[in-house]
Amino acid sequence: MIRTVIADDERVIRNGLKKMLEVSDLPLNIAEPAANGKEALETIKEFLPQILLMDINMPGIKGLDVIEMVKPFIPDSKIIIISGHDDFKYAQRALQLGAFDYLLKPINKKQLIDVIKKAIDNIKEKDIDKEVDILQSKLDNGRSIANKAIEYIKENYKDAEVNLSNLSKMFHVSESYMTRIIKKKVNKSFSAYITELRMEEAMKLLSEREDIMVGQVAEIVGYSSHHYFCRVFKTYTGLSPLEYKNR
Repeated sequence: MIRTVIADDERVIRNGLKKMLEVSDLPLNIAEPAANGKEALETIKEFLPQILLMDINMPGIKGLDVIEMVKPFIPDSKIIIISGHDDFKYAQRALQLGAFDYLLKPINKKQLIDVIKKAIDNIKEKDIDKEVDILQSKLDNGRSIANKAIEYIKENYKDAEVNLSNLSKMFHVSESYMTRIIKKKVNKSFSAYITELRMEEAMKLLSEREDIMVGQVAEIVGYSSHHYFCRVFKTYTGLSPLEYKNR
C-alpha cells in the first residue's frame, strides 16, 4: 500500500479528496487529512508519504513552505500541488521544489484518479529500478567475493586450515552462500575444487621427485592424515599414491 497524505484547509475538499481515493480501489494507505500547515508538517514527518496532495494556501505555514521543509524527509515522494490560483509564480516554485503535478481547483474525480495512477506507476517503476540496482550490486559483490575466494584457494590450498568454514568467515558470508558462488564460478563444489588442486599437485610431486615419501606429499598438499590422503588419492586417480609413484 502506498502511503498518502492529503493537506487542505477546506474540510469539504480534503474529505472529498480522501473519499474519492478510498472508493477508487487504488493501493493507497491514506492518513487522516491535515487541515493546516502545522498539521501537515507533523503528519508528513510521522507518515513519510510516498504521495502528497498539498494545498498551497493554508493558514499558518503555507503549503509550498511545508514542502520545502519536508523535502529532506521525503525526497522521492510524488508531490501533487492543489491550488485555486492559476498563477505562474506558484507553479514555477512548485516545480523548483520537485512537484510531480499541479492540480487546479475545482478537482474532478477523473482528473484526480489519473494523476494518482500516474504517480503510482512512477513509484512502482522507481521501486523496480531500485530492486534491479540492489540485485546487480549483490551479483557484482558475489562475483567479487568468488574471484577473491578462488584466488585465495589457489594460493593457499596446501594449508590444511583452508576449509569452507574458515573461508566463509574470512569473507563474512555464510557457508551456503560461499558454496553457491564457488559452484557458479568453477562449476564444482568447494570440496571438489580444493581436492582437485591438492591431488594434481600430489600427482606432480610423486611423478617428478623420486626421493619423496607419500607422507611428505600428504603434508605438502594440506593433509594432516596420511591415511585420509591415501584414500582421497585412490578415489581421485584409481591408484594408491605408492602405485602411482611406481607405475
